[in-house]
Amino acid sequence: VVSFYSIGIKDKSYDDKLSLVMLLVAGSAGAIIMTGDLFNMFVFIEILSIGTAILVASRDKGLSYKGALKYMIFGAIGSSMLLFAIGFIYATLGTLNFAEIALRFHEINPTLASFIVLMFAGGVFVEAELFPFNLWVPDSYEGSAPHIDAILSGIVSTAGIYAVMRVFLTVFGIDVADKIIVFGKLNFNNILIAIGVITTIIGEFSALTQKDIKKVLAFSSMAQMGIIAFAIGVGSQNSITGGVFHLFNHAISKGLLFLTSAMIIRKIGSSNIDDMEGFGRYNKFIAIFFAIGAFGIIGIPFFNGFWSKMYIVQAAVKSAGISYLAISLILGAALIEVFYYFRIIFKLFVDKKVAVKNRIHPFAYISVITLAIIVIAVGVYPSMLTHILKHASAGLFEKGHYISTVLGTGVFQ
Repeated sequence: VVSFYSIGIKDKSYDDKLSLVMLLVAGSAGAIIMTGDLFNMFVFIEILSIGTAILVASRDKGLSYKGALKYMIFGAIGSSMLLFAIGFIYATLGTLNFAEIALRFHEINPTLASFIVLMFAGGVFVEAELFPFNLWVPDSYEGSAPHIDAILSGIVSTAGIYAVMRVFLTVFGIDVADKIIVFGKLNFNNILIAIGVITTIIGEFSALTQKDIKKVLAFSSMAQMGIIAFAIGVGSQNSITGGVFHLFNHAISKGLLFLTSAMIIRKIGSSNIDDMEGFGRYNKFIAIFFAIGAFGIIGIPFFNGFWSKMYIVQAAVKSAGISYLAISLILGAALIEVFYYFRIIFKLFVDKKVAVKNRIHPFAYISVITLAIIVIAVGVYPSMLTHILKHASAGLFEKGHYISTVLGTGVFQ
């Protein structure tokens, strides 16, 4: 979809050679999802990071270089932590195969296992935009071209969250992590829930204070990753289904928001929300499709985000031991989205003339129409996805089934 949009871009924010880098990023993200080996995952995360840094820096401006540098610094820290974890696993178990590690992870000394889990968390939290490894997010999103932001949000963060799900649910096993990491009442599940809540609160309140639409969407993306981390921390199959569902919905809705905001910025020459007043009077089409993306992220009924958020909240309420305070904080923070997204929508439809500069290529409209149709279709008919997503989440959640499928040992059957 971003490639379709990019066909119509003929300014300094896009170069034909970047198509190769986009393919590199998409391919490495796909490889992270497909691999069954920890070292291969590490290599593909590195390739993803390099490609992402190139895309962020491609705008050839001071802000883009700053954003790329900050991303690379955090990426280097995360990679070091990830490599430490992988090294200790290989030194102890002599294998990096997901299924073999899952089968034998309990053999590792609990203290060392705790260190491995925490190091791995730090490594993948960078790409997943989770606190406290997400300080690169605002500068990187602000510095890069708007359509590149759609890739950061829809591909890079999605790959990072998938790595969190696959490793902590399938390889380590969240039940095992719970047993080895215990600080009083604070186990690994509760740590993930706390990180999710903190990430969501920081993201939503930061978005509320921004005047630049790219920063608003960047902090909003961070907040959505927090909601998904919360779902993982809840630790039930229904919450994982909701997390995977929300990951899909976020990629679609936020992609729509970034591409429509890119069209607005291209038209008026500014990313300041105040400068967008009255744009909807000039081009209702773009403004309406921005609103559709916003409704999807907010979770308004009959839009896709409603169902995934409902799945997560229902699973949290039904799960034993989940604090109602944490659920209330997640819901309260998510409600903040209503204020800042409707603030932008109201500004777009203010009765005011706005100066328009550039033409939008028809391919860009094909991109946003495609995404908007998915947002509405999933919102009206969610069962088209829920059946598939339940199987996908079961594949992540059922550690024993994964081991027996890969190794053919018949264990846990």
